[in-house]
Amino acid sequence: MFQLIYSSVITVDVTQDQMRQIALESRASNEAANLTGALLVSDRGILQILEGDEETVRAVYNRIKKDPRHMGCEILLARQCKAREFRQMAMGFCKASDDDGYEVKMAIMALKARRTERQRIDKLAS
Repeated sequence: MFQLIYSSVITVDVTQDQMRQIALESRASNEAANLTGALLVSDRGILQILEGDEETVRAVYNRIKKDPRHMGCEILLARQCKAREFRQMAMGFCKASDDDGYEVKMAIMALKARRTERQRIDKLAS
């Protein structure tokens, strides 16, 4: 099982209804590809988690990052894991409120820091 978490910045004005439609479309294609995950939208930012076969997850991510509705796709975490964390969700969707925006930004920063620390340790070990 492979898990990939990325963040990006929304480049166009997208209504909450449009984001829900994107999540519904993602849910249908993810079910067909045996992928699970979650999509969190806050202000102009996106945090998405994809889980499944590594080749499939990476192919979907490569397709997603070409979508002109957002930019700055950055992988925050890519790892093998023992089991899915979103077993029952082809694509969970959550629109964070303005109050949640801070927590979402902090989660992204924590994942970036974790990735940077892992890269530093790997560099020292080699």
